[in-house]
Amino acid sequence: MGSYTVDLNPFATHCYVRIGQIMPPSSRTQEILDGVLLSDGCLILTGSKNSACIVVEQHPSREGWLLQIQNDFVSDGLDTNIRGYVKTPKKLLEGRKLPGGLYLRLVTLSYAEMTTERSRWYPQGTKIVPKDLKLTPLMVTHWFCGDGHGGDRGGKLGFCTDGFTKEDVLFLIHR
Repeated sequence: MGSYTVDLNPFATHCYVRIGQIMPPSSRTQEILDGVLLSDGCLILTGSKNSACIVVEQHPSREGWLLQIQNDFVSDGLDTNIRGYVKTPKKLLEGRKLPGGLYLRLVTLSYAEMTTERSRWYPQGTKIVPKDLKLTPLMVTHWFCGDGHGGDRGGKLGFCTDGFTKEDVLFLIHR
């Protein structure tokens, strides 16, 4: 693992606005963004809600994936930063507990153009699967890197979809 500045505030996103930056994503970047948002990525409105930044948080064991996202985004003009932060353990429903410890957070600058993507993925403020989504191998690869599991002896692979409604999950199954 690389060397990172550790942020003790897990809620700090470190989004900065790049004024006047036009960021029309390439089709490849759009596929990566959609795959990241199917997994644990999110779009956070910043400032006066006129711009948004992409945030992806992962365990350090997935550092390689975050670095790949960073390289792909930077090659398309999206400035990014990866920082370490300390996460406190959380209790979840059904007795499950998320472990605490060091995590990594990839954050882009805040771009006005990302508000369109934010509206597409969060039309009523809650994350959904956009109905115009067409799954591609690249998108599914990024989804699996962020939220996939398996590879057991039986060869079974799966995706975590806990954050989506049953309707959204059925939509993805039929894509």
